[in-house]
Amino acid sequence: MEAENVRTTVITAVQHMRKFMEEMSETVHKLDQVVQRLEGVSNSEVEELGTADMARGRVQNYFQQLRETLQLQEAAAMTTVDTHIRERLCSLRQLQEDLATSLSQV
Repeated sequence: MEAENVRTTVITAVQHMRKFMEEMSETVHKLDQVVQRLEGVSNSEVEELGTADMARGRVQNYFQQLRETLQLQEAAAMTTVDTHIRERLCSLRQLQEDLATSLSQV
């Protein structure tokens, strides 16, 4: 009777261990798939970007667009400043001439 209980316990333990090992193997396989999706596939037949490279590419594109937008905004701002400076200088020179003319008439 005691031997039968031990035998049953061992058989149950072995079954649990097999199931556990199968689950571990399945988990390792799934982790391999996740890593492969992150890293991508690179061999002589197929070149496929992974999600990590795609994310890096999206970040690079986003910041490139920001740089281009910022350059356009900078150019527009510089044009506005240059126009204002030219107008102000023209106005000041005209005022100088008017004052010089007024002084010469006195």
